Amino acid sequence: MNRTLVAVALAVYALSSPLKAQWTPLNFQVVDSDWSAQLQRIVMISANPHQLHIYNPVTNADTTVPLPAAPLSVSVGPDGLFAAVGYNFFVSYVSLSPARMEKTMPVSYAASRVGLAGNGYIYSPPYRLNINTGIEVYQNDSAGNSRVLVHPSSQVLYTSDSYVYKYGITPERLTDLAFAPDPCGSMWLIAGGAKIVTACGSVLEAGDSPTTRIEKLGQLSASGISCCETVIAAAHVSGTSIAALRTGIKQYSGDDVIAFYDPSTYAL
Repeated sequence: MNRTLVAVALAVYALSSPLKAQWTPLNFQVVDSDWSAQLQRIVMISANPHQLHIYNPVTNADTTVPLPAAPLSVSVGPDGLFAAVGYNFFVSYVSLSPARMEKTMPVSYAASRVGLAGNGYIYSPPYRLNINTGIEVYQNDSAGNSRVLVHPSSQVLYTSDSYVYKYGITPERLTDLAFAPDPCGSMWLIAGGAKIVTACGSVLEAGDSPTTRIEKLGQLSASGISCCETVIAAAHVSGTSIAALRTGIKQYSGDDVIAFYDPSTYAL
């Protein structure tokens, strides 16, 4: 995915009844996004102005945190209360509740992908950054240059390019576990880490078991949507709808919009 384009986010919400074919345009362009299950919020970053957005998709309330530079990537940690933001040669650690900047640390790399784990590290393979000390460590080469996903267990990490790659997280290195072809690049975890949704809307099997293979389970329906739209994020809490933030919708002049899907059929 070209990160100069508007990005997309997905999330699932605990709602009393399914919401379908419902669209809510945003007033900013999204660079990257993730989901906080704890706060039930979509966490997005935008440029011009440089901000982190903590967005309630039900009420449309948006809480922002100023960022020190143009952001490239964002990742919400397993507890849903903190996020990592990547920039060119910097990485920030941000509190989501209360919403505030905790620290910004210099690094030797462009953090175009970050994954905030629950073990005190922010991963930008082949680097990991110690949040407490700000010391970066080079681990080992890993494939994928589009996105980093850390499973909520902090035992498994996924990366992607034209394939989805699965790695085991150890103190010394990342260990190869599995891979599967998928040309979509960006991806997001849903169903508590049991599934992945890609930028093309593919739904893949995930999980933190070393023996779990990456297999396609389904596809988010594009029914009623014009061409060129893209899905670029996902998360799942035990709700009755998947809310997909999508881009390139002709009916909305290419703005980012939120649509709701049935989590069992993946249809609008």
